[in-house]
Amino acid sequence: LIGSGELPECIAVFIDGYNSFYYDGPGLAMETAIIHDLIPFIDKTYNTLASKEGRIIGGISMGGYGAARFAVKYPQMFSAALMMSPAVWRNSQGNACSSLHLFNNFDQATWDAEHPVAFLASYTVANSPVKFYAIHGTEDTVVPPADVEAFVEKLSQVAEVEYVPYEGGIHAWTTWKETCREALKYAGKVLQARAAPNSAGLSGVAVYEKREWRF
Repeated sequence: LIGSGELPECIAVFIDGYNSFYYDGPGLAMETAIIHDLIPFIDKTYNTLASKEGRIIGGISMGGYGAARFAVKYPQMFSAALMMSPAVWRNSQGNACSSLHLFNNFDQATWDAEHPVAFLASYTVANSPVKFYAIHGTEDTVVPPADVEAFVEKLSQVAEVEYVPYEGGIHAWTTWKETCREALKYAGKVLQARAAPNSAGLSGVAVYEKREWRF
């Protein structure tokens, strides 16, 4: 994508979020580590465009949930959020609880309080628009398409959202290897449109759940 000009040269940072759902939990302060430690470190260490215009967050499954959550909670930090098969269940139904080793007391009340939807009002007040891109498999049985569509509908009331139902897609790398490419193409358009001319560098922060991906 970089070679074809569809994606500008950028720095991609891959994070192991464990099973944190990117909260500050009793085991790891994952949200603080990313927002207050990692991103400032990247901007200080590398030749980045250290502003929201040069920074995109994205992820797969739990990482897509985390990208949505950070983008609505910290809109001043990101120009866009890429959500591939985002785990934005309407309710946890045990999906996030049974193996969530960082949150022994994780429950529905916590899920509701920390869900990206809970930050939509503050996102609106911040008046710092973020572009959202969601792509989700139509045959995903882990995160029902109806849950993603319900989230996108709410998000669309306060933000610009492009939603792509990926025909036949499931919750697996056979789908993500294609949907990630489409998401990066979208990221390229955002960066090319918003980056300052002749800027020395661009910083992209990509959040993926316990997976490695090369492009």
